[in-house]
Amino acid sequence: MKTIIAVLTVFLLVWSCQTSFQADEKYLDLSDTNIIRIDELAEETNIYVSQAELTFIFRIKPYDSVNKKYYAYRLTAYLDSSIFDYVKDNTDKNEIPFFSFGTGMAPSRSGRYDDLVINNKANHYLVYDKDSIRDQRVDLMSEDNGHLLVKVSFDKIFNQGIQMDFKSLSGVTLYLIAYYDKNLNDIVEKGEYKKLALIFK
Repeated sequence: MKTIIAVLTVFLLVWSCQTSFQADEKYLDLSDTNIIRIDELAEETNIYVSQAELTFIFRIKPYDSVNKKYYAYRLTAYLDSSIFDYVKDNTDKNEIPFFSFGTGMAPSRSGRYDDLVINNKANHYLVYDKDSIRDQRVDLMSEDNGHLLVKVSFDKIFNQGIQMDFKSLSGVTLYLIAYYDKNLNDIVEKGEYKKLALIFK
């Protein structure tokens, strides 16, 4: 029964993604490395990736709960580009259903996110607190002048209760929004977000 559900899920993923994808848009092919350096991308980018582990690299300031400096990278993934419509310049974060207060998903017992969760009502709340292992949800690569270069990797998605390997996603497009509130003012501003369409070869 689980096999039938998984097959139907893959079919629906491919169908939904193909119907909403704009075929005339330009592409960036990162399928040779599957390493996505978010900060170096344009505001909207379509990316070819392979069906292997995906790694996202970005810069962030340390999460500091003592001084109430809650620096976090928020990452939302969904099956169609409808999530893009919510994110515009000068929008209050709390007016966006997947970035508003309380929508950060809890990590697994390891303190990390085991899967890329498909959810248009929540986000992966990616933080690094140097003083708390519990709040190190990304891997530290380097530190420079108070800024951290970090990475997070996924090789599976979790959609409606079903975990699926990236190897099952040939022909599927996932839509992601990465948002980093640099000045902690709760306003989505130009330069603070990226809209990504990931096309699995």
